[in-house]
Amino acid sequence: MKKALIIFSMFFTILLFAAPALPVPYDLTIVFSNSINTPPPYAQITLTSTAGGVDFTLENLTPMQLVGNIYTSKLMKFYFNYKGLASLSWSDPSGWDIDYSPNNQQADGDGKFDFLIDALNNNFLGTNQTLNFTISGDNNLANFVDVSVPGGGQGVYYFAAHIGNLYDPAGNSAWVGSDGTPVPEPSTMLLLGSGLIGLVGYGRKKFFKK
Repeated sequence: MKKALIIFSMFFTILLFAAPALPVPYDLTIVFSNSINTPPPYAQITLTSTAGGVDFTLENLTPMQLVGNIYTSKLMKFYFNYKGLASLSWSDPSGWDIDYSPNNQQADGDGKFDFLIDALNNNFLGTNQTLNFTISGDNNLANFVDVSVPGGGQGVYYFAAHIGNLYDPAGNSAWVGSDGTPVPEPSTMLLLGSGLIGLVGYGRKKFFKK
Protein backbone atom coordinates (compact mmCIF):
# COMPACT_ATOMS: atom_id res chain seq x y z
CA MET A 1 0.00 0.00 0.00
CA LYS A 2 2.86 2.35 0.76
CA LYS A 3 4.25 1.76 -2.73
CA ALA A 4 0.84 2.52 -4.19
CA LEU A 5 0.70 5.84 -2.32
CA ILE A 6 4.11 6.81 -3.67
CA ILE A 7 3.08 5.91 -7.23
CA PHE A 8 -0.17 7.84 -6.91
CA SER A 9 1.60 10.91 -5.51
CA MET A 10 4.08 10.91 -8.37
CA PHE A 11 1.32 10.41 -10.96
CA PHE A 12 -0.84 13.21 -9.55
CA THR A 13 2.12 15.61 -9.36
CA ILE A 14 3.03 14.91 -12.99
CA LEU A 15 -0.57 15.55 -14.07
CA LEU A 16 -0.72 18.85 -12.20
CA PHE A 17 2.47 20.17 -13.77
CA ALA A 18 1.68 18.84 -17.23
CA ALA A 19 -1.85 20.25 -17.32
CA PRO A 20 -2.47 23.70 -18.80
CA ALA A 21 -3.14 26.59 -16.41
CA LEU A 22 -6.69 26.26 -15.09
CA PRO A 23 -8.97 29.22 -14.36
CA VAL A 24 -9.38 29.89 -10.64
CA PRO A 25 -12.79 31.40 -9.73
CA TYR A 26 -13.63 33.29 -6.53
CA ASP A 27 -17.21 34.01 -5.47
CA LEU A 28 -18.13 37.30 -3.82
CA THR A 29 -20.55 36.15 -1.12
CA ILE A 30 -20.22 38.63 1.77
CA VAL A 31 -22.49 41.70 1.92
CA PHE A 32 -20.68 44.33 3.96
CA SER A 33 -22.77 47.43 3.19
CA ASN A 34 -26.59 47.61 2.83
CA SER A 35 -28.37 44.33 2.02
CA ILE A 36 -29.36 41.97 -0.77
CA ASN A 37 -32.57 39.94 -0.56
CA THR A 38 -31.21 36.96 -2.51
CA PRO A 39 -28.71 34.22 -1.59
CA PRO A 40 -25.05 34.45 -2.63
CA PRO A 41 -22.92 34.42 -4.70
CA TYR A 42 -23.43 37.98 -5.97
CA ALA A 43 -20.47 38.18 -8.34
CA GLN A 44 -17.58 36.01 -9.46
CA ILE A 45 -14.03 36.85 -10.48
CA THR A 46 -12.01 34.25 -12.39
CA LEU A 47 -8.22 34.48 -12.69
CA THR A 48 -6.29 32.62 -15.37
CA SER A 49 -2.50 32.59 -15.62
CA THR A 50 -1.12 33.23 -19.12
CA ALA A 51 2.38 33.48 -20.54
CA GLY A 52 2.55 37.22 -20.01
CA GLY A 53 0.21 37.97 -17.14
CA VAL A 54 -3.19 37.21 -15.64
CA ASP A 55 -6.57 37.29 -17.38
CA PHE A 56 -9.52 38.46 -15.27
CA THR A 57 -13.18 37.65 -15.96
CA LEU A 58 -15.73 39.46 -13.79
CA GLU A 59 -19.40 38.41 -13.80
CA ASN A 60 -22.45 39.98 -12.14
CA LEU A 61 -24.51 37.16 -10.55
CA THR A 62 -27.19 39.25 -8.83
CA PRO A 63 -30.65 38.47 -10.27
CA MET A 64 -32.43 40.96 -12.50
CA GLN A 65 -35.12 42.74 -10.47
CA LEU A 66 -37.88 45.26 -11.07
CA VAL A 67 -36.88 48.73 -9.88
CA GLY A 68 -39.65 51.19 -10.64
CA ASN A 69 -40.60 50.09 -14.15
CA ILE A 70 -37.11 48.91 -15.14
CA TYR A 71 -35.58 45.47 -14.63
CA THR A 72 -31.93 45.99 -13.85
CA SER A 73 -28.87 45.21 -11.74
CA LYS A 74 -25.65 47.17 -12.11
CA LEU A 75 -22.16 46.05 -11.13
CA MET A 76 -20.28 49.34 -11.32
CA LYS A 77 -16.98 48.93 -9.47
CA PHE A 78 -14.57 46.09 -8.74
CA TYR A 79 -11.53 46.06 -6.44
CA PHE A 80 -8.51 43.78 -5.97
CA ASN A 81 -4.91 43.85 -4.69
CA TYR A 82 -1.40 43.14 -5.91
CA LYS A 83 1.41 42.01 -3.59
CA GLY A 84 4.11 41.22 -6.15
CA LEU A 85 7.06 43.39 -7.17
CA ALA A 86 6.79 43.30 -10.97
CA SER A 87 6.15 46.31 -13.18
CA LEU A 88 2.58 45.86 -14.38
CA SER A 89 0.82 47.08 -17.51
CA TRP A 90 -2.73 46.92 -18.87
CA SER A 91 -5.17 48.39 -21.37
CA ASP A 92 -8.51 49.78 -20.20
CA PRO A 93 -11.42 47.65 -21.43
CA SER A 94 -13.98 49.55 -23.50
CA GLY A 95 -16.19 51.66 -21.24
CA TRP A 96 -14.12 50.98 -18.12
CA ASP A 97 -11.14 52.53 -16.35
CA ILE A 98 -8.40 50.59 -14.53
CA ASP A 99 -6.93 52.73 -11.75
CA TYR A 100 -3.88 51.53 -9.78
CA SER A 101 -3.26 53.37 -6.54
CA PRO A 102 -1.80 51.11 -3.80
CA ASN A 103 -3.85 50.94 -0.57
CA ASN A 104 -5.91 53.92 -1.71
CA GLN A 105 -9.00 52.50 -3.45
CA GLN A 106 -11.51 52.42 -0.62
CA ALA A 107 -14.59 50.19 -0.86
CA ASP A 108 -17.29 52.05 1.07
CA GLY A 109 -15.30 52.55 4.26
CA ASP A 110 -14.06 48.98 4.55
CA GLY A 111 -11.00 47.63 2.77
CA LYS A 112 -8.47 49.82 0.97
CA PHE A 113 -7.43 48.15 -2.28
CA ASP A 114 -4.71 48.63 -4.89
CA PHE A 115 -6.79 48.34 -8.07
CA LEU A 116 -10.17 49.84 -8.95
CA ILE A 117 -11.98 48.76 -12.13
CA ASP A 118 -14.56 51.52 -12.64
CA ALA A 119 -17.45 51.69 -15.12
CA LEU A 120 -17.54 54.86 -17.25
CA ASN A 121 -20.64 56.54 -18.69
CA ASN A 122 -23.03 53.95 -17.30
CA ASN A 123 -21.13 50.99 -18.82
CA PHE A 124 -22.04 48.72 -15.92
CA LEU A 125 -22.37 44.93 -15.90
CA GLY A 126 -25.97 43.74 -15.93
CA THR A 127 -27.16 40.37 -14.66
CA ASN A 128 -24.94 37.54 -15.99
CA GLN A 129 -22.86 39.96 -18.05
CA THR A 130 -19.07 39.66 -17.95
CA LEU A 131 -16.07 41.95 -18.20
CA ASN A 132 -12.65 40.72 -19.35
CA PHE A 133 -9.30 42.42 -18.87
CA THR A 134 -5.64 41.45 -18.55
CA ILE A 135 -2.92 42.63 -16.18
CA SER A 136 0.47 41.96 -17.79
CA GLY A 137 3.91 41.62 -16.23
CA ASP A 138 3.24 38.94 -13.60
CA ASN A 139 1.49 35.61 -14.17
CA ASN A 140 1.59 34.40 -10.55
CA LEU A 141 -2.06 34.23 -9.50
CA ALA A 142 -1.14 34.28 -5.80
CA ASN A 143 0.19 37.83 -6.17
CA PHE A 144 -3.31 39.05 -7.11
CA VAL A 145 -5.11 37.34 -4.21
CA ASP A 146 -4.28 39.49 -1.21
CA VAL A 147 -6.37 40.84 1.63
CA SER A 148 -7.13 44.55 1.59
CA VAL A 149 -5.75 47.05 4.10
CA PRO A 150 -8.31 47.80 6.86
CA GLY A 151 -10.36 50.86 6.08
CA GLY A 152 -12.19 51.32 9.36
CA GLY A 153 -15.40 49.53 8.42
CA GLN A 154 -16.73 46.05 9.05
CA GLY A 155 -13.85 44.01 7.70
CA VAL A 156 -11.25 43.37 5.02
CA TYR A 157 -11.64 41.32 1.84
CA TYR A 158 -9.63 39.87 -1.04
CA PHE A 159 -11.99 41.17 -3.73
CA ALA A 160 -14.90 43.60 -3.57
CA ALA A 161 -17.59 44.98 -5.87
CA HIS A 162 -20.23 47.70 -5.82
CA ILE A 163 -23.60 46.63 -7.26
CA GLY A 164 -26.50 49.06 -7.72
CA ASN A 165 -30.24 48.92 -8.46
CA LEU A 166 -30.74 45.89 -6.25
CA TYR A 167 -33.95 44.26 -5.12
CA ASP A 168 -33.37 44.93 -1.42
CA PRO A 169 -33.40 47.71 -0.58
CA ALA A 170 -35.28 48.40 -3.81
CA GLY A 171 -33.25 50.54 -6.17
CA ASN A 172 -30.34 50.97 -3.77
CA SER A 173 -26.85 49.49 -3.89
CA ALA A 174 -24.71 47.12 -1.85
CA TRP A 175 -21.03 46.33 -1.49
CA VAL A 176 -19.98 42.69 -1.60
CA GLY A 177 -16.68 40.96 -0.91
CA SER A 178 -14.79 37.67 -1.07
CA ASP A 179 -12.92 35.87 1.71
CA GLY A 180 -10.34 34.65 -0.83
CA THR A 181 -11.46 31.02 -0.91
CA PRO A 182 -11.42 29.69 -4.49
CA VAL A 183 -14.38 27.80 -5.93
CA PRO A 184 -13.46 24.12 -6.61
CA GLU A 185 -13.31 23.50 -10.35
CA PRO A 186 -15.07 20.33 -11.63
CA SER A 187 -12.02 19.34 -13.68
CA THR A 188 -9.75 19.48 -10.64
CA MET A 189 -12.17 17.45 -8.54
CA LEU A 190 -12.54 14.91 -11.35
CA LEU A 191 -8.76 14.54 -11.62
CA LEU A 192 -8.40 14.02 -7.89
CA GLY A 193 -11.37 11.65 -7.75
CA SER A 194 -10.03 9.55 -10.63
CA GLY A 195 -6.67 9.24 -8.88
CA LEU A 196 -8.27 8.18 -5.61
CA ILE A 197 -10.43 5.59 -7.36
CA GLY A 198 -7.35 4.23 -9.09
CA LEU A 199 -5.50 4.08 -5.78
CA VAL A 200 -8.36 2.18 -4.12
CA GLY A 201 -8.51 -0.25 -7.03
CA TYR A 202 -4.76 -0.83 -6.87
CA GLY A 203 -4.95 -1.48 -3.13
CA ARG A 204 -7.84 -3.95 -3.51
CA LYS A 205 -5.96 -5.81 -6.24
CA LYS A 206 -2.86 -6.14 -4.07
CA PHE A 207 -5.00 -7.26 -1.10
CA PHE A 208 -6.82 -10.04 -2.96
CA LYS A 209 -3.57 -11.37 -4.39
CA LYS A 210 -2.36 -12.18 -0.87
